[in-house]
Amino acid sequence: MSILSENIKIVRKEILGLSQSDFANLVKAKTPTAVSHWESGRSEPDSATLVRIAELGRKPLDWLLAGRKRVLVYLDDLDKGERIPFIEYAVLAQVPAGNNEFHQNDWPEYEKIDYDPNCHFWLIIDAEYGYSMTPFLQPGDMVLCSSTAKILDGDIVAVRWDKTKGAVKIWTETLDIPNAVTLTPYNNAEKPIMLSKKRIEQKFKVLLIKKKK
Repeated sequence: MSILSENIKIVRKEILGLSQSDFANLVKAKTPTAVSHWESGRSEPDSATLVRIAELGRKPLDWLLAGRKRVLVYLDDLDKGERIPFIEYAVLAQVPAGNNEFHQNDWPEYEKIDYDPNCHFWLIIDAEYGYSMTPFLQPGDMVLCSSTAKILDGDIVAVRWDKTKGAVKIWTETLDIPNAVTLTPYNNAEKPIMLSKKRIEQKFKVLLIKKKK
């Protein structure tokens, strides 16, 4: 039995709870026994039926064809004329922020790491002055920043001001001073920095953290 035949059976029986006959009618199979042949591996649905089965099971098509294996998705790099692979990783569970139950997904969805090199870049936390965000961020850790993502109150940001000064901190809006922002450290031993927004020359939202090995 192939991965495809096993997953067709999972969609029919475990997700939809249908008999082979009812499932055949639902996907408009050519013959009443087609589903039995699919699930035994003796034949396979055509491409349109495969798409329909994936939609009914609320699963990506690559899951139906290849199970829970990670797959490569290719996007065109228009500048270099190359094709760059992006890997999808399974989203396995919903994790509470407080004291609550951990909900594992029976059939994980997939999240793709597909950051565009034209508007994303890495910064490394300085070994000498990189302690304001400890223990959340340590010297030697790397942060992936976006030059286009909108920054919201509470986001982690990399900010540069007065030409030579910069920091990675938490962007904190100051409600009573609309034209100011506070760069708040995670480390309570460090002091927050309040700046006029006019002084800020560059600001980038941190999207991803790569911990030092």
